Amino acid sequence: MREVPKIVVFYVFILPILFYPLSIYADMIGDFFAFPNPSSMDSTINIYINNSSNEEIEVTIDIYALSGKRLAVIVENEKLSAGGELMERFNADINCNVREPGLYLLKAEAVGSISEKREIKTFKLFINEGNE
Repeated sequence: MREVPKIVVFYVFILPILFYPLSIYADMIGDFFAFPNPSSMDSTINIYINNSSNEEIEVTIDIYALSGKRLAVIVENEKLSAGGELMERFNADINCNVREPGLYLLKAEAVGSISEKREIKTFKLFINEGNE
């Protein structure tokens, strides 16, 4: 009887076992963006996020200054069903304590209801001076 080469055993049997868990835990957050970007301080900013996983997730979205200080919580513990979408509107100067133009970070954190996997995505948001 012929012996199977070790490289074949590795690619056929071992490699799929090593990468199997990666295929189970795909990204939970599919698209995550804000528009218009850049935006002015007095305009309404829209945030869009969707759930690309096969389980319900709980989403929290915060806005941060570059110093790391959290300015506001825009969405807190919002439940998104599998394949669900969320569109949230906010005003930077009124709702988020943004006092000057500049670069800010939006952080979306999702937690899976079944897997309890935690995923974080960030998005750069440029805010210009408003129309005065």
